[in-house]
Amino acid sequence: MRVLALAVLLSGCSLVGGGSAEVGVLVALPAAGTGLDVEVTLDRRAVPLTPLPTTGDVTLFAQPVSAKAGPTPVACTVSGRGAASAVTTTLDVQEDWTYSLRCVAQPTDPTDGCFGCSASTSAALDPALGLPEGDRLWLYWTGSPEGTDVLY
Repeated sequence: MRVLALAVLLSGCSLVGGGSAEVGVLVALPAAGTGLDVEVTLDRRAVPLTPLPTTGDVTLFAQPVSAKAGPTPVACTVSGRGAASAVTTTLDVQEDWTYSLRCVAQPTDPTDGCFGCSASTSAALDPALGLPEGDRLWLYWTGSPEGTDVLY
């Protein structure tokens, strides 16, 4: 037993839970969002976002980042022009799963008619941000066990 415990300690592994999952992030704002700042946090850590070339809209993405299994706070904040709006939730991260987290500005729930979407939440957008009237800031996600071939 001592040999097993020593092997576990030296390998950096644990005999108890505490595994992790991978989370990819995509942010999409209408063209009116050009010049606004966007921050996505996962477990209170900022996720580095990279702009994607698009045809006018603002699209940012992040390479998958690791998240500890368990309740994980998530936030997407859009700021600029003297205003800010944020949408928050808690994602129940499952060990060895892969998630796609999306933050979008649009008037309707993006999960309506979405096969595989787990849930969504939204917040009102401050009009001073200059985004289209009636748009809300939505946060939604999909998830599946690693190694599962799922097409959404």
